[in-house]
Amino acid sequence: MCLYQTSMENTVTTIATGQADTLPDKTRIKLEIIAEGDTAEAARQAVADHEATLRETLLTETSLSLEQIRATGFEVRHREDQFDPSQTGSDYRAVKDVQVDTQPGHVGDIVVIATDAGASVASVGFSITDSTRGDLEKQALANAMEKAREQSETLASVEDATVGTVLNVETREPSGMQTIVDDALEIGSDHDFQPSPISVSGEVEVTYELIQN
Repeated sequence: MCLYQTSMENTVTTIATGQADTLPDKTRIKLEIIAEGDTAEAARQAVADHEATLRETLLTETSLSLEQIRATGFEVRHREDQFDPSQTGSDYRAVKDVQVDTQPGHVGDIVVIATDAGASVASVGFSITDSTRGDLEKQALANAMEKAREQSETLASVEDATVGTVLNVETREPSGMQTIVDDALEIGSDHDFQPSPISVSGEVEVTYELIQN
């Protein structure tokens, strides 16, 4: 923060950062389905059957809709193309990636149901919706404006002056911190998913009128 005083203009300019926090309201669960076969087609069909079973199980035993379950990746590899070609098993392995979008409170149940259906959990990521993000950004900037005035009043008191009206406001990219922090969790054996709050920061540079007492 800095103070400017000239014969032409008396102003005080401060830079302040505000922050707003909330718990995640959106969750992305990445599942992986693996199947093997003596031929590429056999492996492909086997993983397709496993995927169909997984989808049916999730739709039957949870409140998920079709739109919340989608395939995001697929590959078939020969054993010689894998990291450990000496491993025993069929010649071909098929891997299907499936993403489930849900709310944080449903994660534990979905993970248990998915793993019981034969899938493995690659990752669980927590984030916020665009609407929530917009609300947090507004709150962070409001908090930054409040801090800016407090800082300006502190500077003004040193000069025996009073802070007047706002003359100019510019938003800035917060330095040294991310605007949005998305929390990603590794899967634990106890399926206890407790996401940390997500933080949004906003920074402003504000110039106020400086009134001499």
